[in-house]
Amino acid sequence: MDFAILLYTSYALYYSVIKHDAYVQQLVSRLQGYESLQSNIKIYDRRSDKAEIDLMGVKNGRLHVFEVKCSYRISKAKRQLYKLKRLLKVPVTLYFYCGSADVLEEVN
Repeated sequence: MDFAILLYTSYALYYSVIKHDAYVQQLVSRLQGYESLQSNIKIYDRRSDKAEIDLMGVKNGRLHVFEVKCSYRISKAKRQLYKLKRLLKVPVTLYFYCGSADVLEEVN
């Protein structure tokens, strides 16, 4: 692989991670009334990572899970959220947040 391509790929990946984390922090600052908020929570099984929760919070005793995307890709976010809902096995409210558009939507 050409060094320039490798360098560009590494930079693009690094930049997208920074941008995603900035959108997670943007959402955290927007949310109010939560008893607790945690970000970047990994869900494991015995062998490997199963999933990652971008942001999870508890409000009025109810668990809320947020999937953060840099662009409006709600279909991918829904797939990830439904998978998390199956893995958690507790009542949960699902949300999609698009950072570039600053849009927060509940997912049913």
